[in-house]
Amino acid sequence: MSVFFRKRTVSNQNVFVAPDRATAVGLALDAGLGAPGNGTIVDQIPVVWPKLSSYINDDVFLPDEPEYLWDSSISDGQSRGFAVVCDSFNHTFPVQVLTSLTVFTDNAHEAVIEIYNTVDPIPALVASISPYPPPLIDGNMDPVKGYTEVQPYNWQTIRYFSNFSPLLPQNNNYSVVVSFRAVNYNVFPPFSANPAGLAFVLDSYRIV
Repeated sequence: MSVFFRKRTVSNQNVFVAPDRATAVGLALDAGLGAPGNGTIVDQIPVVWPKLSSYINDDVFLPDEPEYLWDSSISDGQSRGFAVVCDSFNHTFPVQVLTSLTVFTDNAHEAVIEIYNTVDPIPALVASISPYPPPLIDGNMDPVKGYTEVQPYNWQTIRYFSNFSPLLPQNNNYSVVVSFRAVNYNVFPPFSANPAGLAFVLDSYRIV
């Protein structure tokens, strides 16, 4: 077993945002690897949010730092889907994919890592690297939780996950997609300051 390709995807790179996760995945697959996404970088970041950052002397990957993303507007109780194609490839021999994901969100999210066969016009799901269904779960996805949540708050948690895909047959076109559904909790009083954001890093490796 050997690693012959590695790639890092961070949340400020080509991420698509939609009203739900499935729509965001469709947009990302239609656009393909490297296409400019429609996610909006969050300008005013609360000082209490953590910062995901590589080590100062990390020279393994390009020094792209993940930034907080959301839709073009933010409101109480808002739920949004996010998706990005992390890698696309075709091999003449079987291959596995290893991914390692680190995520922060305000307030809660679900995460899914999937591999699609894109040979046909309509991409077909061939494998889930994360358990699905259900997705990876970070907190209560009901926005009314914001009325009763107490410390430690869910947004104070950084989540991480890693896993291998099954062995993928050769001579197919594959796209690795990471996607999320994130929710911004309701707050009291309504319309008071209520930021939202999603930041992540996904490292992917092709293994033979």
